[in-house]
Amino acid sequence: MSNIEPALTGQDVVEAFKSDVENFFEARHGFELRIETAGDDPTCRGSGPTARIQLPETMMGHSVESFTDVALLLLVLGHETAHYLHRHNEHYDESALEYRALEVWADYFGTKVAMVVMTLGEKTLRCFGNLSGATNTGSRLDALASALANLSGSYFNITSPKYPSASERVSTCIRGMLSFFEVQFGLQAGAEGGEAAYRKAMQPRTIVERALKLQMRLYGNSTLGSLADTSPRQDCEYSELKIIAAIHRKIQNGQPALFEGLKPLQSQWLSLNYDLPDELQAAIAKKRRELLKKTLEDMDISHG
Repeated sequence: MSNIEPALTGQDVVEAFKSDVENFFEARHGFELRIETAGDDPTCRGSGPTARIQLPETMMGHSVESFTDVALLLLVLGHETAHYLHRHNEHYDESALEYRALEVWADYFGTKVAMVVMTLGEKTLRCFGNLSGATNTGSRLDALASALANLSGSYFNITSPKYPSASERVSTCIRGMLSFFEVQFGLQAGAEGGEAAYRKAMQPRTIVERALKLQMRLYGNSTLGSLADTSPRQDCEYSELKIIAAIHRKIQNGQPALFEGLKPLQSQWLSLNYDLPDELQAAIAKKRRELLKKTLEDMDISHG
């Protein structure tokens, strides 16, 4: 009998990802993430009972030798799953701006899906937790940076007004990572040290300092560092968020969520309820911006 373990492939990552995402929902709701092998590029097709993610054979057969390989595949899967979970194909885009806004959201939310899967996904951790680059937060950040660098020249490298530039997409994914870590470190601190530790972990200054350290680690990758120098745009961020919220609220159409049954822990990162008034969302966003601005000023950090 041979002791050599079978080589891991993209198919293994996809199967683990699918199982873990489905496990994020209460069983009684019967959530299914439909994935099939087809086409030349990853995409989300259909709507309602025909909604499914299509992945090319080359991706399914891709050799997985390190956590960088896993991270790359999870980021792509996360993006397409974000489209799937938000039922984007039920919406008819009225402009290139709407299409672009949904792509921005899929990058941001999809990155959080990938991060939650690699952190909480039981099957993913069991299959890939011992790979090179998976042992600690630092090595995982390096793997994620390498994966983003790879994607910037492939999956993200699309010349079309319907898509942000590769540098903008990398920046959006990193914002998704920072959002993930903000929640994770808060929950972790609270679990270990109680309410006082949670409050300290969620102080604006603590959040900013942590975000700066995370970004320094990620942008330490030479490719990402070069992309950062291209200065991705900032001006449309809030208008895009308004468009995204309106579209999701329209799709949700008064239902409790876009998909019901997401478990409470996973909901800390991946809430699918967008049924909030514009005024409330605007007030929350304004308060966060003002708090961030004051914190940066107190820390003597320049901001645009």
